[in-house]
Amino acid sequence: FLEKVMKLRPTPVVMCSTLTKKGADATLRALEIGAVDFLPKPTMNVERELDEYGDELIAKVIAAAQVEFGSYRAVNPDRQATILNVPKQRRVPKLVAIGSSTGGTVALEAILKRLPADAPPIVIVQHIPPGFSAAFAQRVNEHTLVKVKEAEEGDEIVAGCVYIAPGGMHLAIVNNRETLVCHLDDGEKVNQHKPSVDVLFNSICSNLRKNVLGIILTGMGKDGAVGMKAMFDRGIDTIAQDEKTSMVWGMPKQAIELGGVSQVAGLDEIASLILEYAY
Repeated sequence: FLEKVMKLRPTPVVMCSTLTKKGADATLRALEIGAVDFLPKPTMNVERELDEYGDELIAKVIAAAQVEFGSYRAVNPDRQATILNVPKQRRVPKLVAIGSSTGGTVALEAILKRLPADAPPIVIVQHIPPGFSAAFAQRVNEHTLVKVKEAEEGDEIVAGCVYIAPGGMHLAIVNNRETLVCHLDDGEKVNQHKPSVDVLFNSICSNLRKNVLGIILTGMGKDGAVGMKAMFDRGIDTIAQDEKTSMVWGMPKQAIELGGVSQVAGLDEIASLILEYAY
């Protein structure tokens, strides 16, 4: 039904999904078709938790209502997209850190599917509920040359691999005897999110001073803007997705307004920029 609606009369849609593998697969497919956002159906009956769920649902509906399909250039991941080549004259590969939210699952796949198998290592925080991040990583991994996985505690960060923060856990990067590894944190929400982009970006500021590229993609709110400004102030290259190709131009806009962005780019440019900046 959603597929027919999006073809005949594109309409902002928020999906409410069951927290099952089948539900996760259907939700991710719905996002590819054109749904703006989703959230899992509540399984609790505690009044406080239901109030939080209601607040989140309202926020997502309001954000979805602001999407103008006439001006937003919708992205439909092309599974046959041209794979880019790593530059012949290589330097030390950088760590690439990406933050995204509303519209991010489709945008991330659009970027990752164009990267070669020997692309620089990438760590990602996508705002996503528990139970959906593993399905998302597996789904993208099936269509990319890079290895995409849900990040686990102690994962060593190596070239050719993409690490996606688990839903409900913060992802930080730590330097363990000159080796970068993933660290998962079950702390409080930051900017109302868990995982939070700011947690990832701030951990990079604490552990790395060079050979890093920060990217902020489509998303509602301001998560990641402060962390990106901190990276920018330390001389780290940063990129924000432009308004035209962002489903919701909230997070990139906030990062730009804070003065933490080196370059603004369309989604179709970002894969090339990753290889250009990272080698």
